Amino acid sequence: MSVANTADSTQLIRLVDSHQCSVWKNSVWDLLDTAYRNVAGGLHFASPDAMLDETQEWEILHDSGQILAALLYKHKHGRKIIAFGVTEQECRRHEVISTLGEIIRHRLTDAWIEVSERAESFVLRNGGDHRRIPNRYASQLTGKSILSLKDDGFHYVREICGIRKQKLIVGTPRISLQQNSRIEKHENRTGRKSFQCIASCH
Repeated sequence: MSVANTADSTQLIRLVDSHQCSVWKNSVWDLLDTAYRNVAGGLHFASPDAMLDETQEWEILHDSGQILAALLYKHKHGRKIIAFGVTEQECRRHEVISTLGEIIRHRLTDAWIEVSERAESFVLRNGGDHRRIPNRYASQLTGKSILSLKDDGFHYVREICGIRKQKLIVGTPRISLQQNSRIEKHENRTGRKSFQCIASCH
């Protein structure tokens, strides 16, 4: 477990095994369950134990043991952020959202995430705008059936928990392509580079 000081008594800790994560399991569940309550499809874990079993790495921002934010990862084409959330405490929320944005900006250089709704705008504001992945890779990265690809070249639709959702992949996955060992740089319609090269995995 690595620990990094952020500000004052606030610490960011990285947890990499189930024993470490189990200490924080219930607090993380409560925070994420609240964060995803108004998201279509909700939190994609059946229980705190399922959350523990289906993830391989957690990052927790806390202040003297009081959880302020959490990011959960699974190891899929590199590191995939599969859930994140922040405290509902009004007195800390603005500060924590800002800190989480800085964390997301850094993590997008070596991890990736599927986003939609408010999470999409938040991630795009915090480093994701130039790291959007073309939607033609959505099926390969997610391992899921893609219902449609949007004309913008980035968004796609797939079914999650029985709900059709428009999604976007952002970040730096590790992916092995059939014909190329690297994803080329692509430009969007404005000519701006939309994401960076991604190393293949072997």
